[in-house]
Amino acid sequence: MRLEELLWSEWRPFELQEIQKLDEEQGVYAIRCHSGPVARVSGSSDILYIGSSGSVRCRLEQLRGATATSRERGAQPDLPALESRGLKLEFSCAKLEGDVGKPGPQLVERMLLEGYKLAHGEFPPANRAIPGGATLL
Repeated sequence: MRLEELLWSEWRPFELQEIQKLDEEQGVYAIRCHSGPVARVSGSSDILYIGSSGSVRCRLEQLRGATATSRERGAQPDLPALESRGLKLEFSCAKLEGDVGKPGPQLVERMLLEGYKLAHGEFPPANRAIPGGATLL
């Protein structure tokens, strides 16, 4: 599965007031660098992180307020460090219906990550693990 295959929201600033406008629905999300693509093993991409959650709003709130301790344990990507280097971050999300026979958020996230790796030769720079899989570091 590729990012383009889902119905994504418009890109919004990765700020708490924007995140809090979201409904509490399951889905997948992507965080990108607003200033443009970064070099990858193959080509370039502005996508820095791909994730999923039973509540995208809650997960993005966690990422926005990630503490240094949670980042050190590997539980959170270090998005604040990227922002401290002057990168402006944005997010977009795609709701996933809980219909029987449709893949859940973690499976869709895994497919998106695998599609990204096929296209770029590596995973997004802030992703540390594949859902249900190994740590990437």
